[in-house]
Amino acid sequence: MRRFIQNTIRLILKYKKIFAVIVVIIAVITVFNIVRGGKAETKTSSNTHVQNQKIDAPQAKAKQEINQTFTFSIGEENKIFYTIESAELQDEIIVKGQLAKSVTGKTFIVVTLKVRNDSQELIEVNTRDYIRLTLNGNTGDKIALEIHNDPVLVQPISTKSTRLGLPIKDTDQNLSLHVGEIDGEKKVIPIRFE
Repeated sequence: MRRFIQNTIRLILKYKKIFAVIVVIIAVITVFNIVRGGKAETKTSSNTHVQNQKIDAPQAKAKQEINQTFTFSIGEENKIFYTIESAELQDEIIVKGQLAKSVTGKTFIVVTLKVRNDSQELIEVNTRDYIRLTLNGNTGDKIALEIHNDPVLVQPISTKSTRLGLPIKDTDQNLSLHVGEIDGEKKVIPIRFE
């Protein structure tokens, strides 16, 4: 055993530079793994932190209160009360829980609605079917609001809030909402943001 230890010490002394390099490499690999492991834990905990954060509701650049209620037939026996509460201009909106920002030169028009179901049955409503938007006084081009949560399910004897939206140019003016059933007469509501 003594001879083995002496031979090992002679080998270490003879090849001390190589041995030192091996020790340094092992130390670097160990430190790298420790640091990388710490960063992975930090990343995971920060991802959890981000997932638990709430998104602040975007602020409106301009808003017009509307508060007009319409009655529409659903099927043969049911009807809904469709209230347009307001229209807003926003540079950011929340779509499916994610924040979406408008591109340069555009903004979002967002219409806030309440749909009331006084019946004893669940009603499924495509809220975008009852409203169109015209821009720049061009009443020939009626635009459907393409940002929506449709179909909206309105439980029996309840009211459901929802929103409809559309990106428009910052320069668009003379906006009007046209509200009514697809094949029926429409009420025109001019939008005047202040």
